[in-house]
Amino acid sequence: MFLGSFRHTLDSKFRLTVPSRYRNLLATGVVITRSPNEPCLTAFPMAEWEQISAKIDALPKMDRRANRLRRSVFSNAESLELDKQGRILLSQFLREFADIDSEVVLAGVNSHIEIWNPEKWEQATQNQEDDMIEAFDI
Repeated sequence: MFLGSFRHTLDSKFRLTVPSRYRNLLATGVVITRSPNEPCLTAFPMAEWEQISAKIDALPKMDRRANRLRRSVFSNAESLELDKQGRILLSQFLREFADIDSEVVLAGVNSHIEIWNPEKWEQATQNQEDDMIEAFDI
């Protein structure tokens, strides 16, 4: 389970140090892709990605919308492994999508991690909790 949020700085080679509490959950690999509805990246542990991948792959092969979804999800994803120091390399392609330069916010979202530009994270999370709690009757 991924909980909490962390601010980190990418090193000069654009490697991101994964918080130590997340590393065991990503030990078998991580898939990073563009978020479908937010200006951030989404990082899935390999087991979670395999479940998502199987669901998408099971969609009808002759359905145009299913093919668009397959193309969007898989062509924008990168499979990575943590190095010995617990880092992952964020590609230029993914960094450009999320407008990431050197600073990032990693946000635990239970089954996955979101990787945000800090300014966009602040904009996305300002004063939204009350509305969401009311909307979902929590």
